[in-house]
Amino acid sequence: MAQVATEQAALAGTIPDLIDGSIRRSGADQSALIADGGEGERISYAELGRRIGAVAGGLNSLGVRRGECVALLSENRPEWAISYLAILSAGATVVPLDALLKPEEHMTLLQESCPTAIIISSKFLNPLQKRLHESLPDITVITIDDADSDGHSFVKLLAFQPYTCTQIDPDQTAALIFTSGTTGKPKAVQLTHRNISSNIESIFRALEFSPRDRFLSVLPLSHVYECTAGFLTALAAGASITYARSLAAPSLVEDLRNNEITILVGVPLLFEKMRRGFERKIKQAPFVRRALFAILYQFASFSKRVGAPLGKSLFAGLRKKAGMGALRLI
Repeated sequence: MAQVATEQAALAGTIPDLIDGSIRRSGADQSALIADGGEGERISYAELGRRIGAVAGGLNSLGVRRGECVALLSENRPEWAISYLAILSAGATVVPLDALLKPEEHMTLLQESCPTAIIISSKFLNPLQKRLHESLPDITVITIDDADSDGHSFVKLLAFQPYTCTQIDPDQTAALIFTSGTTGKPKAVQLTHRNISSNIESIFRALEFSPRDRFLSVLPLSHVYECTAGFLTALAAGASITYARSLAAPSLVEDLRNNEITILVGVPLLFEKMRRGFERKIKQAPFVRRALFAILYQFASFSKRVGAPLGKSLFAGLRKKAGMGALRLI
């Protein structure tokens, strides 16, 4: 599967072609996106393809054209992933906005990118609605949550006829990413379809994936790292993505365990947070259990140094309890 996906990434050039190839190869019931830490809706690859086409058709009907920008502002959820892929299928450029920014920062980036439309969840629309009306009166606002709204909503777009732009050039801008602005004003970076698909190809050449893999999406999808490694790569491999309920250690462990996650894409801060949680649990254990853990840990470290690692088997029970029983790659 990894070799097929690698060849597909090399040949596709555009992200819609890459994901469409994965949809065609996947079984009809193979889960693609799973909401709310495994407790929410499960969207199959077949249904994913249908929804991408429908939302792209809705965007096209609302006047979004090839090369225009469409902003995307939401928490991590299946609708974010579908919207991202639908915007690209419509031939437009997606502008993912960081959910952690303040409303005034969101407005600055929106005014700079001048999107034709914005797909936004109610959590972020409420503080932005007045500003959008005053500063960007012509922008089409599509709400993710409000199905009963008199305006445009994600649910209403799902009723449109499928559409895919046939004039997408691999060197066309796929995403307009704003840098964090740590040392100054955020700057827009243009990433083409070929930029992103070539990165995915390189990932496949370095690591093995299969449709049996299950990713847990924790990091913000607006960041290039999570978007490429934890979203597009997962779908290109035919794997499933479960969206974590929160970054809180207890729910994170539950999501890992309940969904038998095999791959976790993270950053050092996330793994350090998990490690501190494990250490806290160990310190709270009775003296005998703490002493036994220390002895086994030293033995596992020694076995690794001599080339016969036994840590995985020695701590199998602890790994399972910590939600890491199925985890094979972080």
